[in-house]
Amino acid sequence: MTGDAVTRGFLLARLAAGAVFTAAPGPAARSWLGTSPPTVTGEVPLRAMGARDVALSLGGLAAGRDGGDDRPWLSAAAVAELADALAVLAVARRLPDRRWVVAVVGPALLAAVAGALGRRAAS
Repeated sequence: MTGDAVTRGFLLARLAAGAVFTAAPGPAARSWLGTSPPTVTGEVPLRAMGARDVALSLGGLAAGRDGGDDRPWLSAAAVAELADALAVLAVARRLPDRRWVVAVVGPALLAAVAGALGRRAAS
């Protein structure tokens, strides 16, 4: 699998996850955080996060498809994932059953992958 194929697969996976958070924030939050937002207003940031991931993924895919530079999109994805990990860490004690470990490590790993792909694309 080439670096371009790996990058495309990564962006497609982020696109799919973003679409799920946008369309169904309650079930998505349950799988990620172990709990659902208790109110409709709690769904708003989850939908926004999903839309952000969709937009960043579509931008990266379009740049790669058109022969452009997808590094800025991958860098933005890395920053976004790191922000997600830090946001979860801020509320870790209030999450059920040590769920915070998965909810922090997952986005942190995605940030590392996006950063590595951005550096790989540069070479």
